[in-house]
Amino acid sequence: MEDRLELQEVFSLLKKRAGMILLIILAAAGLAAVFSYYVLSPKYEATTQILVSQGAEGIQGLTENDVQADLQLVNTYRGLIESPVIMGKVIKQLNLSTTVNDLRKQFTINSSAESQLIEIAVANESQKRAVDIANATAVIFQGEVKTIMNANNVKILFPAEVIENADPISPRPLFNMAIGAALGLIIGIGLAFLLSYLDTSIKNERDVEKYLKVPVLAVMSPAQENLKDNESAKVALEEKEA
Repeated sequence: MEDRLELQEVFSLLKKRAGMILLIILAAAGLAAVFSYYVLSPKYEATTQILVSQGAEGIQGLTENDVQADLQLVNTYRGLIESPVIMGKVIKQLNLSTTVNDLRKQFTINSSAESQLIEIAVANESQKRAVDIANATAVIFQGEVKTIMNANNVKILFPAEVIENADPISPRPLFNMAIGAALGLIIGIGLAFLLSYLDTSIKNERDVEKYLKVPVLAVMSPAQENLKDNESAKVALEEKEA
């Protein structure tokens, strides 16, 4: 019974503060929308794929040992792509005004354990610049592998291309607004409970027992109060007529 009363109090509290909670949710979602549309700069992604293969002209005639050797090289090549050797030459070739560390943050290198493919993804505020960086990186890496690793086992499969009317990968306004609304809901509920905790006024018999530490002997219902008021009004009217 006690748990049921406490649950009812929780629902009653949330219902009482529903307007405030809704206002906070709308404010948080609106703030996220403004931040997404007017503060954050859109970023575009360009990707290129390279194949690690022992055959420079393709994969025909490769043995299983050759494939396993290529798979073992994939992780090494992933690290080499993001090394200062490659990044520095990309910066120099494209005349970028950035550092190696900042340029590296624009890269995402993807590969699977059982695949000889390496995907180079570049995110930039300019789609054309992202395409140029991705393609330059692939070409420079292909050439450096021949020098550093003394190998000719890298082939560019799909160079990056500029796509008309491409959608940016970030920001995502709807997603950000959903996150903002969720945070607003949490903040609103938390604030509602905080205000309830700070409110020490006595509202019902349970509050009397809780704060005054005395038992409640009787409770006058609203109906009884109305009846008492009506009887008092009736007596006053009779005295006036008399």
